[in-house]
Amino acid sequence: MKVLLVMTDQTKAAELSRVCAGVGISCQLADGGFYALTMLERDKPDAIVSSYDVFDMSGQDFYEIVRSDESLAQSSFILLDNSGDQLTEDHDLSLPSSSTANAIVQALQNLEKAKQPSTKQTQLPRSMVIPKSPQISGTLEVLTLFDLMMSLNQNKHSGKLYLRINEEEAIVVLRHGEICHAEISHYVGEAALIQIFLTSEDSNDTEFFFERLEESQILSAYTSINHSTKELLFKVAVELDHLREKAGSSH
Repeated sequence: MKVLLVMTDQTKAAELSRVCAGVGISCQLADGGFYALTMLERDKPDAIVSSYDVFDMSGQDFYEIVRSDESLAQSSFILLDNSGDQLTEDHDLSLPSSSTANAIVQALQNLEKAKQPSTKQTQLPRSMVIPKSPQISGTLEVLTLFDLMMSLNQNKHSGKLYLRINEEEAIVVLRHGEICHAEISHYVGEAALIQIFLTSEDSNDTEFFFERLEESQILSAYTSINHSTKELLFKVAVELDHLREKAGSSH
C-alpha cells in the first residue's frame, strides 16, 4: 500500500511514516498542496492523508482538486480536519486533526479493506441483520469509538452503525451526522450509548458496519436521543470517567 502524506508539520509526518512502515505501508511526503499535485501527476498512491492546512492551500481545497481528477478516483483520502466539511466519496474519511498516528493508520487499513471485495464472510450473531454491502466497516483495535463517531458526525452521515462487542449486539442510528438512537441489550437511548462505550473499552476486537441511509429512511421510531452529538459525546466521556473513578475506588 502506497500513501502520500501532505503535511507541513514534519514531526507529525515523521511519526505517521514510522507507524506506517511498521505495518508495511510505504509513504511519500509533500509539505505543500502544489508540490503534492506535481507528485500525483507522476504516481497514483492507494491513499492520501492531508492535514487541514498546509502552507499553500487548505486541506479542503486540496481535497476538491484531487477529487476533480478522474485518474485519482481510486485513491482513498483522509482529511485531518475539525471543520466538519463533508467528503463526497465512500472511500474518503474526515478524522479529527488530533488523531494519533495509530488511529490514522487503522483508518487507512479500514478504507483499503472497504475497497476490496470480501473473500470471506464475517461470522456474526444470526439475529444481527447486517446490510449486504456495508459501505464503511472495520474493527476498533486502534481507531477508537469516539474517533468513529466524530467522523460520522463531521461528515454528516445518515444511517445505522452496527457493532459487535464481546458477542453482544449494538446499534447506533445517525440522522445527518447527529446520533438520534442507540440500543444494546435492554438499554435504549443515552443509557445505551454510555453502555456501548463502556463495553467497547473492554473489547479489543469490536467490529463495526455502517449502512448509509437517506434521512427519509430513518423513521421517527429511531428517536430516543435529542441532544447534539458533540454535547452527547462530552456527556458520555464525563460519565465514563465517573464510572472509572467509582470502579477504581472500590478496589
